[in-house]
Amino acid sequence: MISTLFQCIFDFFDNKELRFPVVTVFEKFKDDDRKFKSSLINDQGMLNLHEAAHFAIHGEDILDEALAFTATQLRSMAPRVSTHLAEEINHTLKFPIRKTVPRYETRFFLSTYARDNSHNKTLLKFAKLDYNILKVRHQKQKQLSDILIALETGSCRLTIAMIFLAMCATKENFDWFCSEHKIIRAADRIARLLDDKASHRFEQKRGHVPSAVECYMKQHGVSEDVAVEFLLKQVADAWKDVNEAMLKPTAVPLPLLEGTQYFEVSTSVTVNVNKAGKL
Repeated sequence: MISTLFQCIFDFFDNKELRFPVVTVFEKFKDDDRKFKSSLINDQGMLNLHEAAHFAIHGEDILDEALAFTATQLRSMAPRVSTHLAEEINHTLKFPIRKTVPRYETRFFLSTYARDNSHNKTLLKFAKLDYNILKVRHQKQKQLSDILIALETGSCRLTIAMIFLAMCATKENFDWFCSEHKIIRAADRIARLLDDKASHRFEQKRGHVPSAVECYMKQHGVSEDVAVEFLLKQVADAWKDVNEAMLKPTAVPLPLLEGTQYFEVSTSVTVNVNKAGKL
């Protein structure tokens, strides 16, 4: 049942008119105390529900509840399941499909699919070939390295602009990019806050400009953990802005929008792929 619901969320994500009825289906998974039923606790169903909840937009509190519920349950399940399933759970908690680059995610999926006894050997062979051909092409063009260099400069807008350029955007596309569209602002905010969270302690030692973490700590007199929690809430809200923006027609092609919304996680994913090597 959860798998069917998960598919519905993906199928109807681009249709705002149908979104409300689909989201209300989650109500059926709650008990009389308005909590998610314990019967939902199973391996694949819990993973699917967790992935679907990342598509939330503002006002969909039930998806926020589903995300918190599944994250808690998955963390408690990880030490009690097989090694392979624990690996999949931990990966999903760190890199949900909605918030990673699909092409980079392919490598992990292929490794888990290969362990499935019912996998299609021919399909798997061609999928690996396709993955490695594209990887070699990117390495020759040095596009991935360029993105990493841009990210290291701390210029989020520069990175988005490079993505647009690499995807052969038109003048009209760049005009849209310069218009401060909601999805651009959200992607910019996500990248900056996550970067500050990751580099906060290192930058403190170097005596560089105070990070968002340090500024919030000083302004509100709170601990680092509280400040980080607040920033992560801001990141979650920004992702809802991205989800909402993706529901509305824009003047640019969908591939450019997808390139924009995924750039904030490209550094960590790219590093993981490069370390892993060929399949």
